[in-house]
Amino acid sequence: GAPSPVLNLTMGTQAVFMQLEGDDGLYSLGSNSVGQLALNRSASTTLVNDLTQVPIPAGVQIASYHVGHQTIYIVSTDGRLFAAGSNSAHQLWLNDITTRTGFVEGTMASTRLKVFGVRSFMSASLAWGINGPRLSTVSPTYILPFRRTQLTLAGSFFRFNGTTVTVGGLPCTDVKVISTESLTCYTADTLPLGTYDVAVTNTEPGLTATKTGVVTTYYLPVVTGISALAGDRLDYINIYGFNFTETCQGWFSRESNALTTTFVSSTNLRVHVSNQDYYDPCNNPTVEVFVQERYDSPVAGARSPSSGVIFSFLPKLGLPTTWRGPANASHPHIEFGLSNAVEGYVAFMGEPEAPVYLNTTFVDCSEGYGDIPTQAEAEAVLGARHSGRWPVHARNPASAGFGVSKLFPYSSFAYDPFITGVTPLLLPHILTTTVNVTGRNFYPGALVRLVLPPGSSGTAPADITPTMIAASEDSLTFVMPPLAAGDPERFQVWVSNPWASPIPEMPMPPVFSAGLGFDIQYVVTPVVFNLNATSGYAGDVIAINGSTFTATCRVQLGASGPL
Repeated sequence: GAPSPVLNLTMGTQAVFMQLEGDDGLYSLGSNSVGQLALNRSASTTLVNDLTQVPIPAGVQIASYHVGHQTIYIVSTDGRLFAAGSNSAHQLWLNDITTRTGFVEGTMASTRLKVFGVRSFMSASLAWGINGPRLSTVSPTYILPFRRTQLTLAGSFFRFNGTTVTVGGLPCTDVKVISTESLTCYTADTLPLGTYDVAVTNTEPGLTATKTGVVTTYYLPVVTGISALAGDRLDYINIYGFNFTETCQGWFSRESNALTTTFVSSTNLRVHVSNQDYYDPCNNPTVEVFVQERYDSPVAGARSPSSGVIFSFLPKLGLPTTWRGPANASHPHIEFGLSNAVEGYVAFMGEPEAPVYLNTTFVDCSEGYGDIPTQAEAEAVLGARHSGRWPVHARNPASAGFGVSKLFPYSSFAYDPFITGVTPLLLPHILTTTVNVTGRNFYPGALVRLVLPPGSSGTAPADITPTMIAASEDSLTFVMPPLAAGDPERFQVWVSNPWASPIPEMPMPPVFSAGLGFDIQYVVTPVVFNLNATSGYAGDVIAINGSTFTATCRVQLGASGPL
C-alpha cells in the first residue's frame, strides 16, 4: 500500500521498533534470539528482515513503549504493563526467569499499580505509577436485608478523595476514608436477601479492588432477655429473642468457647453455663449475652447485634480461715477467699431475707475479711436457729450484677457448743444412772466426752465417750454404768461437735464446748438387802440388813420423817 509516515522509532540491542501515523499498531524487525521482537515466534527464529506488526493482547491500547536490552515493554492506556523477551533477571516483572516470545502482563496487576512509564537498562527495569486500592477485610459480614448498615473496610492505598464503594453493585453512601488503610460507608437500604461482592474504587488512577461474596444479608438472631440475670457455673439459663435457628449457639462475651446450647424454639435457647471459661477471679464478673450461628451453618459466624443483656456470675466465698468460734467472743476476725467479687461486695450470715452483716473488708479480687458477731447479736436478728451454725454468703453491688452467692459446704460459720447444766451431779456407785446435759449449739452427731480432772487417780482413759441414748440441739442424754473397781470416781463433762471437712485432705478436729466442764462424781451410798420383819406394829423394833452403813445413816419410811 501507500507508504505511511513514521511516527516514532526506537532502537534496542539488534532490534528496531516503530509506530506509524494513523496506525495503533507496533512494528519490529531485527534479532529475535530471545523473543525480544514479541512476535510469538520461536526464539530460534533469530533474524527478521521485514518490518512485521507485533501481536498486541486483545483490548490493549498502547500509551507508550520502551525497548531495552533484548526486551520490549508497552504501557496500556489503562495503566497496565506488558513485556516480552529476555527474563534472566526477572526484568519482565514476572514471578519467574522464563523467556517470553510474546507480550505477557506484569505483576503490577496483583500489586494494584497503575503504570505510567517504564525504563530498562541491560538486565534491570524500572516502572512507575500510582497504586490502586487493596481490600483485605469487610465487617460486619452478615447484615440485615433492606436496612442501611455501616460497613468498615480495611486494606491499603485508599485515597482521601475520589474513593467509592459498592455492595452488590449498589453504591454505598457516606464513604468516609479514615486513613489509607481504613474507611467506613453505609450500604443501600434496598439490598435484598443474598450474598454480595464488595468493590472499592480509587477514581484516580481508576483501579478497583473487589472481594467476592463477602457480605451476606441474613435475618440475624436478636437477643432480648435471659431467664436469670445472675447465676453460677452449672446453672441453666434461657436466652430469649427471635430469629433463632437449630444451628444457633449461646455465647458470653470474653469467652473462647460457645455454651452448650439446646434449641427450644425460634424465640428460646437453653444454655448450660458449666463449660464457660470464666475462671479468673480478678475479671469483672459481668458478661454480655449474644447468639451466633455455628460453624456448620450456611451463615456460619453470623452474630446477634449487641443486646445490652448482661449476665453476672455470682460472687463466691472460698475457704475461710476459720469455720467456727466461741459463742460469746467479741467479733472474731475471719478471712475469706473470694472469686467473682468486686470492691463494694458484702459478706453476711443467715439468709438474704434477714442478713447479719460482717463488717466486710475488701483486700483484693481474691481475698476479703469479715468480723463475726457474737451469737447473741446474731440471734437478735436471726432467732435461735441452725444450732448456732449459719450460712455465710457474699453479695456484689448492683453495678456488678446484684446477686447472692450460692451456699457451698464450707461457706458457713458455727458457734461452739456450750453447756448450761448437768443432772444429776452425784451418781450412786453401784447403780446404772441416766445423766442429762443441757446447753446450746449441739449438732447432729454431738457426743458427750468425759475427761479426768487434773490430779485424778484411776486407770480409765483420759477421754472416754459414754453410751448416748438421746440427743437434740439443746439436750444430750447418756448412761453412766456402776463404778467398777479401779475406775476413777470423778469426771468433767464436755460436749464434742463433729466437724467433717468438705475437703478430704483437710480433716478437722472435733469442736469441744466452750467454758468450764461440769463435774460428775460417784458417791458411796448405803444399800439395803432385807428386813428381819416385813410387817409389825407401831413401836416394834426391826433389823435392816445391808452394806456400807455409817454412823450418820438415817432410816426413813415413805414420806414420814426419820425414825
